[in-house]
Amino acid sequence: MKNFFLPYFLIFTFIVFYSEAQEISSTIKRIVIDPGHGGKDPGNLGTGRYKSNEKDIALKVALKVGGYIEKYIENVEVIYTRKTDVYPTLGERTRMANKAKADLFISIHCDAFGKESAHGCSSLVLGGGKKKGENRIAIRENAVILKEENYETNYDNFNPKDEDSFYTLLLYQSTYREQSLSLASKIQDQFRRRVSRTDRGVKQQPLWVTARVSMPAVLVELGFLTNKKEEDFLNTEKGQDYMASAIFRAFRDYKVEQDALVQQVKAKSELVIGPAVDNTDKTIEKIQPEDLVIKEEEPTPNTPKATAVTYDDRNDLGVFYGVQIFSSQGKAHSSEFAGLNPIVPFMENGLIKYIYGKTNSLKEADTLKEDAKNKGFMDCFIVGMYKGQKKTLSEARALLNK
Repeated sequence: MKNFFLPYFLIFTFIVFYSEAQEISSTIKRIVIDPGHGGKDPGNLGTGRYKSNEKDIALKVALKVGGYIEKYIENVEVIYTRKTDVYPTLGERTRMANKAKADLFISIHCDAFGKESAHGCSSLVLGGGKKKGENRIAIRENAVILKEENYETNYDNFNPKDEDSFYTLLLYQSTYREQSLSLASKIQDQFRRRVSRTDRGVKQQPLWVTARVSMPAVLVELGFLTNKKEEDFLNTEKGQDYMASAIFRAFRDYKVEQDALVQQVKAKSELVIGPAVDNTDKTIEKIQPEDLVIKEEEPTPNTPKATAVTYDDRNDLGVFYGVQIFSSQGKAHSSEFAGLNPIVPFMENGLIKYIYGKTNSLKEADTLKEDAKNKGFMDCFIVGMYKGQKKTLSEARALLNK
């Protein structure tokens, strides 16, 4: 019975597409869709029963996903890393997305395993990497770097054959972790509920392509081409339509969610800041620098000792890494930082946000993050800062290397 509704899936999908899309605002203005592999890199070859392989299926599904977005959601630009059988390097894919200043990155692939019994779909976000043997997909997907000449130079000495080097990837992308997880969960939910595929869950892997884009990013594994039933399904037009429709619907739901969050932040900022003095001008009054001052309190015997941070302020360009620990609508008291020091406040979207630490080293920033977690700030993450403005880790790194 679980497959009873599948023949009607696309009919109901398209009925709902247009009516729901009309209510969606254009908060997410640009999405990059990345069909994995291509050209000289075929990806995995499946069982060998078909002429097509991973690169072909990934491209067909990716073009369908982009086509649905272009047709049914207004004011969203779709950018493809490839639209034909060519091979963009991993570096070219990420640079393309970053240069476009996209709001989302989806990379589409097919899985493979030594045992034919392995089956199901998964969605991957940046993570994992600290224990050897847990990074099966990352080892396979990152290995395409080896097809390039001078890959050591092009990828900052990253070695896709050495799992120890995967740790460096985990220092990127933490800013977009929650959004990436949200989209990945929605994709898996659509695969399971709408297409009746086996759900292998949302996984965390140290993937170069998701680490080095400055936006939320998910790598989707459509199924195992080494499994005959899944290979048969993914080689059909219907199977590709179903999988593309599921990814589209997940994107649509994610966009609605993000639009709602933006509206909530905007409403809160208006409540906190209040109306402008001139009622004919609907712009929001700017919070003054003195509003960012932390309210000091008398120290108590139980106040934790402050943690020292190394920061080289010679030729200070205003660029550093820190750990965002929380945000508030008003000034925070010094006691709220559990002894963490220094604390750097800044304004973003009408909220005061607080950064712990000021360092030139990503490795040290990661140590600071663990320190903050030990003090109870479990949702903290590393950010880059430049002259009081938050930057992605890639942007901060580029500024520091100038």
